[in-house]
Amino acid sequence: MKSFTYFITDEKSKAVKIGVSRNLETRLQELQVGNPNPLKIRLALPIEPDFGKEGQGLWTEYAMQQKFAHLHLLGEWYRLTPEVRQFIVEQNARLESGGA
Repeated sequence: MKSFTYFITDEKSKAVKIGVSRNLETRLQELQVGNPNPLKIRLALPIEPDFGKEGQGLWTEYAMQQKFAHLHLLGEWYRLTPEVRQFIVEQNARLESGGA
């Protein structure tokens, strides 16, 4: 099963969770249980090869958390800023165009 580095947003609190999962819908449901605000998957970056193995490629959870470390809130939650929103838009466009 393919794994993804995901960006799940809480628009009301202006936060984004950056994590890894093999089942995005299940992960969203798990997070939603503990959050009173609606959550939405905004970006799912495929990890090649599957996570847990070496050579995970550029879009690993760690790499994304380091990229946005200056926006860290708590745990795997980060501030949802224009910078993060732009990154999400750009990466979704890249994925839709089939770009690497």
